[in-house]
Amino acid sequence: MKINLPRSYHSAIYFFGLAILVIGLPLSMFLMSLAQIVLLLNWLWEGHLKEKICKFWNNKAAVIIASVFILHLIGLLYTSDFDYGLEDIRKKIPLFLLPLILSSSEKISLKKLHWILHIFIAAVLCSTFISMSVFFGYIPTDPPQTVIVDVRDISIFIAAIRLALLICICIFTLAYYIYTEKSTSKKYFFALLILWFIIFMIILESITGLLVLFLVSFILLIYLAWKQHKRIFFALMILLPIIVFAYAAMRIHQYDKMPPKINFSTLEKKTSQRNLYFNDSTSTLSENGHFVMMYICWNELETSWNRRSTIKFDQKDLKGNDIKYTLIRFLTSKNERKDAVGVNTLSDAEIFSIQKGIPNYKYQHLGNLNARLYQLLGDIHTFENNENPSGHSVSQRLSYWKAAIGIIQRNPLIGVGTGDVKNAFAAEYIREKSPLKVEERLRSHNQFLAIGVAFGIIGFAWFVLSLVYPLLREKGFSNYFYITFFLIALLSMFSEDTLETQAGATFFAFFNAFFLFNNFSFKNEKIDE
Repeated sequence: MKINLPRSYHSAIYFFGLAILVIGLPLSMFLMSLAQIVLLLNWLWEGHLKEKICKFWNNKAAVIIASVFILHLIGLLYTSDFDYGLEDIRKKIPLFLLPLILSSSEKISLKKLHWILHIFIAAVLCSTFISMSVFFGYIPTDPPQTVIVDVRDISIFIAAIRLALLICICIFTLAYYIYTEKSTSKKYFFALLILWFIIFMIILESITGLLVLFLVSFILLIYLAWKQHKRIFFALMILLPIIVFAYAAMRIHQYDKMPPKINFSTLEKKTSQRNLYFNDSTSTLSENGHFVMMYICWNELETSWNRRSTIKFDQKDLKGNDIKYTLIRFLTSKNERKDAVGVNTLSDAEIFSIQKGIPNYKYQHLGNLNARLYQLLGDIHTFENNENPSGHSVSQRLSYWKAAIGIIQRNPLIGVGTGDVKNAFAAEYIREKSPLKVEERLRSHNQFLAIGVAFGIIGFAWFVLSLVYPLLREKGFSNYFYITFFLIALLSMFSEDTLETQAGATFFAFFNAFFLFNNFSFKNEKIDE
């Protein structure tokens, strides 16, 4: 027997499902999935399915957004690894389900919409507090670590980059509330939350999150200046890029000190203990302006290191790299020779840093944004000099992009299909004789390249259409919440496979539909029941 509930009950369940979803985004994959099940069951239970499907079909923006999922289904028709393809389809279900439900359901009140945003901000705030508890050792990581090796591991529920993107949405939402709120005390409270979120991203060393925050802020500032004050607009266009690039150039100059030219015939041949040095005149690898592969005495290094470290010379550091290479890079960064004397200059804290896999004395403190910048510059240097990119996040990502472009060039029209992406990358790394470790041979880390690999130029063009058409059709430029989300998501796609995980697909599909189909605007509103 079918039980018919009053519409108000279905509205309450719908609100509950949305609330659980925004709580799950920063805190729980289980809640994320549960929320979508609740939303779907409520959508079916409420009835009027023909009317809802017609409403969805007539909403061209919603159909175009959902068609990205259909693109993945079509990609199954010419795939050979069907199991992998079906798993990928499972992850992408939110791309169809959420636009369908949110575009065809009855809109909830503006007051409830803002409650959803308040709940979301509270959930993200809770996630940052839990992460800081992990940072200070009050909560163990998953899997447990005796020490935090990578500060990004403190985000235990979702990937650090995903948390950073959620924080960016929170910051721009709070900025909206500062703009519209009349209470001074609430304005100060919202400003403090923004300050905390920025501080947390600095502690998290999230260069991507901070860069996205800066770029979106810059774009909005330029737009507002153009709308309000044309002269301010032109001043900002001139001054802000100069300031940013001047700062970046200063940092690059400080980092990118080229080692001086060396006459290898004049180098000392023996250590203080009369053992021979090894000097590689062909290696360009450097740390802090000093050549890594110079003044190395392997025997002295091994003997001296094993006396001081519980992780032996021929073992791996806590990041999984050969500890002997971490050691010589660390000593080089201090401009110490790689011999017994050099090892004996190390403090106990520095020995511990090397055990954690830290290759440069400047990188020792977690939450040090400058250190993170130096690491990124070092990664770029590694890639430019054709050195092994393993263990270097930026140079690894550049290697992934190179592999993705190679696959697209060999499958330009329709790509390799939904299920063959993983196999295509594996084959490409073998073909180009990549020096990457097998476990680090990953996919593109760029959503546009990921689409190009799977579906070729045709799929890439359709994906770009699915991004641009809803923005134009629904006049997204006048919707503050949507345009900020759109810019955040778009920028993230250049450095991440944003849609290639269930969490990422849910993040994109939910906010895309939630902000697009609920007519938010950047103005003072009367929030009614």
